[in-house]
Amino acid sequence: MKKLIVRYATGDILCIADDVRIKPNGYQAGEYIFPNVGDLYVIDVPDVPAEVKAYEWCYKAPEGFFKNPDFVIVKSPEEQLVEAKAKIETLERLVKQMNDDQLAFMEDILSMLQ
Repeated sequence: MKKLIVRYATGDILCIADDVRIKPNGYQAGEYIFPNVGDLYVIDVPDVPAEVKAYEWCYKAPEGFFKNPDFVIVKSPEEQLVEAKAKIETLERLVKQMNDDQLAFMEDILSMLQ
């Protein structure tokens, strides 16, 4: 049996744990405390599918588990840098091609005027 810490309004799963304890300042799961300002609850579920991860998935009864439609994967700075460099290279190629095309067009215009 697993315990889920879930947000009432959205069903966002904040934590999947074997044990959750109620503390004066919120719910404790392992070394983490989730402050409860009235928007969280704990539910026992017999089984959690392997693909279900906190924040990426939601849980609401009676529907059960479903993907969080608002979840966005945050990429590491290193991944963002690699993507930015690739975009810069693409833009540089496009600008060079545009410059080459414009130069050829201007040369055509000049040859027609002569």
